[in-house]
Amino acid sequence: MESVLEDLSPESLAFAIEANRVVSALNARYWNRATIYDEPEMAMVVTDVPIPLFNIVTRVLFTPGNLEANIKKAIGRFREKGVPGNWFVGPATRPLDIGKALQSHGFVQTDIQPGMAIDLQTLPDLTLPPNFEIEPLHSVDQLKSYGEVTLRGFGLPASLLDTGLEYVKSAELDSVSQENSFLGLMKGETVGVSTVIYGAGVAGIYRVATVPEARGKGVGTAMTLKPLLDARDKGY
Repeated sequence: MESVLEDLSPESLAFAIEANRVVSALNARYWNRATIYDEPEMAMVVTDVPIPLFNIVTRVLFTPGNLEANIKKAIGRFREKGVPGNWFVGPATRPLDIGKALQSHGFVQTDIQPGMAIDLQTLPDLTLPPNFEIEPLHSVDQLKSYGEVTLRGFGLPASLLDTGLEYVKSAELDSVSQENSFLGLMKGETVGVSTVIYGAGVAGIYRVATVPEARGKGVGTAMTLKPLLDARDKGY
């Protein structure tokens, strides 16, 4: 296991959240439709899927002198594949004012995603809703249920299912990947999902989703808490 983060200061956690997000993005390396550029100044994922979700720039450490050239390099890689792309900017991104330069090249700020952190030693015990159980995703047979609940939970189009399943399968069922997912079943039917990704000394929680008809019953809480308690058992 990698070294576990012990400095829980706000600054340290902010950087760890961003670094874990980088690990999450680069898990696409297990997918044969993705090209990974893991370079000292920039990490990128470029696929042949024309959806920004699957084409990402992350971990950016530019100097003022190479800012323009590197932005153009990244844009060129997206254009070579003919796909749109996302550019994630966080507290570790350099330079800090890169947003202005990105906007001058046509990028548009779409949303601000807050990062959250908690000391796993402070977690409560897991109490499951009635008639509810959680199981790890460990087989191809479970993938379709995981994908369908993820799309429904986030309100994404069903047309993404096959591509999304390819992506999840590549990392989820790879023995080297530090990614584990869970399915929550209510009376045997999958109604919730979540994923934990280990990296940068922390456990990152992703893709927590509950189908609309099962909300308000504690499913999302349980799907978030289960992987965090597992991470604590691993020493995180």
